[in-house]
Amino acid sequence: MSYKDYMPFRYSYIIFFFFLFGMSHYAYSQLSYDETRYSEISALHASAYADEHNRTFFRGNIGEYYSITLELSIAMNWIPGKSVMLRGHYTYDQYPMKIMLDGWQHPDGTVSLNEITNGQITGMFQGVLSAGGFEGTWIGKKTKATYSVSLTEYIPGGVALIQTKHISANNKQLQTQIEKSSTFNIVYPVINNVDGAEIINRQIEENILTYVQSHAKHLTIDNLKSDFQNSIATVEGVCSELVAAVELNTNGILSVLFYHVEAEYDSPGSVLTLTYHHFRTDNGQVIVLTDIIQSDRIDDLAVIVQQALEKKYADNQLEYVKGVFSLSDNFSMMPNGLLFQYNAHEISISLPELPSVFLSYCDMEDMLNTESIAYPMIQNGLF
Repeated sequence: MSYKDYMPFRYSYIIFFFFLFGMSHYAYSQLSYDETRYSEISALHASAYADEHNRTFFRGNIGEYYSITLELSIAMNWIPGKSVMLRGHYTYDQYPMKIMLDGWQHPDGTVSLNEITNGQITGMFQGVLSAGGFEGTWIGKKTKATYSVSLTEYIPGGVALIQTKHISANNKQLQTQIEKSSTFNIVYPVINNVDGAEIINRQIEENILTYVQSHAKHLTIDNLKSDFQNSIATVEGVCSELVAAVELNTNGILSVLFYHVEAEYDSPGSVLTLTYHHFRTDNGQVIVLTDIIQSDRIDDLAVIVQQALEKKYADNQLEYVKGVFSLSDNFSMMPNGLLFQYNAHEISISLPELPSVFLSYCDMEDMLNTESIAYPMIQNGLF
């Protein structure tokens, strides 16, 4: 058992590819338009579905004397019914240093987690994960010492819990004369357990409706699925998917990535956009760039971002669609920096990807707003 510190574990891997796999599978199986599902998977139940940030929390003991708190998240689940990749960390109550965990939950419910300190495996948890907790053993790699582990699941205050909702439409069932069916899929989170949940959920729904306004007017999230039935009744060969996935859920901040792709079966390529939204979990307030960067340093930041973009894509025919560079307010908050994301309608490049550029908090240290709610998280990335 190790108490050594390691770089804070990053809860910002985006698992929307699992969503897309699932949605494509369901779409081509011709789900009916009115199917709305709350999903649950393995022993981490509905609050830990597909997105790593739907964390599950445990506390208990290793042996008789070591009290710990442990967090686990699903990091990857490509195929339902197969092994699920888990990531997380734990801390001893008397030693607040985080110790990284990385491993698998197998279809029979058994779990194996490597304990990793400074890049080295120092021990292993083995046991059974259930809806109520974890029972098993901890084994030291070097000493082979074995301790019993008994953990109980709990819900800490202030952490957002997330249910995932799915709306799907397919007109193949509605019009038998349609040769090439059209499918529409939306996956989005429903936030619970934080004071700002109602406001955040409303803003997520409003953003969803913004994406689909081209299909109908006066939509609400409640009549969306029925509208899909009407709007795609005679449309052939179009596939549209929108995934809103939680990317960050820590330190009073909730970040949601909107991944939207639309394609026609007979046309090459597809239209893809990535858009980030950030919220305070205590009041639902939107977090914008000036909440992280001092407002009088935004112009300085714009110069740095532009230089970094032009350097990164120097050989890839970078072109500003509107003729001039503009600093994007579309950014991902990472543990050690910001990723500035641009979409194809803003910047074009000759690569099959959307242009983006990463700046570490160290690169922007003299520009950071130290009064921001995000600053406690940012501080971890400065050291």
